[in-house]
Amino acid sequence: MKKRKSLFKWIGGKKWLQKDLQSIFSLKIQSSNADTYIEPFCGGLGSILSNYDFLKSNGIKKIIA
Repeated sequence: MKKRKSLFKWIGGKKWLQKDLQSIFSLKIQSSNADTYIEPFCGGLGSILSNYDFLKSNGIKKIIA
């Protein structure tokens, strides 16, 4: 099945930034030895759900939404 592009770009969507943000977060997490991630803006929970495996693989043990 061919993936279709949305007719309208979601105004709040940041999917296109995901790889850049993950590399920045990875460096910050490693340098601070953080084990808790707090997401203050979880309107759709998409940011947490799409990055859950990434956060866990970088040593995050607790996620607070």
